[in-house]
Formats: sequence, structure tokens, C-alpha cells
Amino acid sequence: ITICISEKFNDLSKNQIAKGIEYLDEKAEGLKFEYFYGAVYHEQADIYILKGEFETFEQLGEANLGSMSATQIRGRIVLKEDVFTQLVIRPVLVHELCHVIGLSHSKDTNSIMFPTFSTYTMSKQDIENLNKIYPDEIEKE
Repeated sequence: ITICISEKFNDLSKNQIAKGIEYLDEKAEGLKFEYFYGAVYHEQADIYILKGEFETFEQLGEANLGSMSATQIRGRIVLKEDVFTQLVIRPVLVHELCHVIGLSHSKDTNSIMFPTFSTYTMSKQDIENLNKIYPDEIEKE
């Protein structure tokens, strides 16, 4: 799965976004993520991550699923970037990226898929749910 990260993020946010992608890559046994920076070729990527603003202070990100099939995932993730959100951009990115690849919200407050920010890591159930969708038989390159 290719991911394009907008160049408009500052270096700290770019670093945290990259770490979030790498973290999810470790947890998702059946998926392989590759990322690059720049808006010029974002249409060639499966997922585009860009900087945006929201009407409410509490909203930190959103995911828009373009399409999803057994062979292709297309989506867009918008993340808020300010002094506060730079501290939590990695788990917010992981949460939104999990939406794009098929996970829904969880009622478990220890889950990264809980609707409001509550944790920095994926729960055992998050990882199991992800690996049910993408079993490890899908070979990582």
C-alpha cells in the first residue's frame, strides 16, 4: 500500500506520521506500507495524507475511503496540525489509517480504534481484527 504524505506538514509531524506508518506496518502481518512525500504524485498513491483544519477543536483527523476491494485500497486522511496535535499525530494517524484499511470504531477504551483519543498503542484486539482482514498468508515483500 503506497502512501503519499503532504509536504505541508512540519518536520516533527512528518517524523511522527512516518513512525505511525512504520508502527502499523509492524502490526499488520498481511500488509506492506511504503510512503513518500509530496503532493505532485499523490494521485498515484493508494492513500494521501494531508494537512487540514476542522470546525471543532476536538476533531484531530478524518479518513475518507475512496474505495476498497481485495486488490486495492484508495483513501484520503486529513490531519490537524498545531502545537497540541503534534504530540498526538502518530496515534491519530494510526487510528485514521486503520479506518481506511477496514477497521471500525471500538467500545474498548484501550483500543486505538476508540472514537476519541485514549491510547497511543493498538490493543491486542485491534491487531487481531486487522490480521483477520489481512492474514499473514499475504506475503510481505
